[in-house]
Amino acid sequence: IENVLKTSPFIKEAIALGDGQRFVAALVQVDADATMDWASRQGLGTTSFEDLVSRQPVVDLVRKEIDRVNERLARVEQVRSFRLLPRELHQDNGELTATQKVRRKAVGEIWSELVDGIYGGSSS
Repeated sequence: IENVLKTSPFIKEAIALGDGQRFVAALVQVDADATMDWASRQGLGTTSFEDLVSRQPVVDLVRKEIDRVNERLARVEQVRSFRLLPRELHQDNGELTATQKVRRKAVGEIWSELVDGIYGGSSS
């Protein structure tokens, strides 16, 4: 699921969630360069990564990309909800390994509020 999501030019990282949950969700880090370029062409004046991902047109863009990707996935694999990460993942924060691989457990802990926002704080 994560690799299929990352085929979008606007998605740099995707962390699929869903173990023990009713549906699949994802934490998404947009590709800063591609998304900033898109936002600039749309006339969105953005000042930072956090500002960029807080804009509704950017959220809508990622939703469209996820919808496009969902067409290629089985129904049980489709991403039904997502949250954009407000900053890029970084090795210094423990979110990435030295080889730039996502540390899923660390990301889940660091961004637990976003995960709770998706699933309402329950694991049923």
